[in-house]
Amino acid sequence: MLGTQKKNLQMKFTMFQYELGPKKLSVTEMAFWGGLVFQLLLLLAPISAEKYLNIKTNGDSILFLYFIGLIPLVFSYIYQYYEYENINTQKRGHIEFDETGITLDYNLQIPYLSISHFRIDWERYYGQKINKRPFGGPYPKYSLGVKNKLRFRSNDQEYEFHFKLEDETHLHQFQRFLLELVTTDKLYHLPPKNQIGLISDKFKHLSQFKYFVIKLIEENRIDCTTGLLLHGYKTDKEAELLRKKHCQGK
Repeated sequence: MLGTQKKNLQMKFTMFQYELGPKKLSVTEMAFWGGLVFQLLLLLAPISAEKYLNIKTNGDSILFLYFIGLIPLVFSYIYQYYEYENINTQKRGHIEFDETGITLDYNLQIPYLSISHFRIDWERYYGQKINKRPFGGPYPKYSLGVKNKLRFRSNDQEYEFHFKLEDETHLHQFQRFLLELVTTDKLYHLPPKNQIGLISDKFKHLSQFKYFVIKLIEENRIDCTTGLLLHGYKTDKEAELLRKKHCQGK
């Protein structure tokens, strides 16, 4: 038999949908590329002037302009640490999760039991530092937190939208809510692999998660070997005891 799980008296989580427009050049990127173009023109100008106009350029003037051109480049490398990514965004609607389902824009209610597919593509929360890009110059270091995407299917109707994570606390609250949502079997019609994938790895050591995995095994919703690997064990002896207790005849 499974142990008794402690359940929240109230399950609720809210966030906002966002529509994303085309990405715009940030101040950092404009300063960097503008500085590069200026430097390139300074390199080509003396050559072109002497070749086509028979004008000899002054080296001191070119050197002075070269240092002027360095200003936007240096600025871009400094300012990137203070700038957020520049994306056209528009708040599109409201999303609320509670104990029975999802409510879109305060009126469209979607019961969890009608959902047959549910996927989250995590990006970042607002203000989270953006990892260094493998190529290119300086870029804004902080995220707007609006590129996260939620997709689900209910009664053959597909829903897909971006949502904003306001900060690290908001992210943690959503991850915690998903743990409650899955382990209380609200998303019963999702494939078990899909359900498990919604739970953050940082919660998979909790007894709450382990009880749920055992429940899946005992109800023949996942095979014993897969379930025991998800549950985790420290020794072969512990694995054998778990197998005898929960996998007999499976």
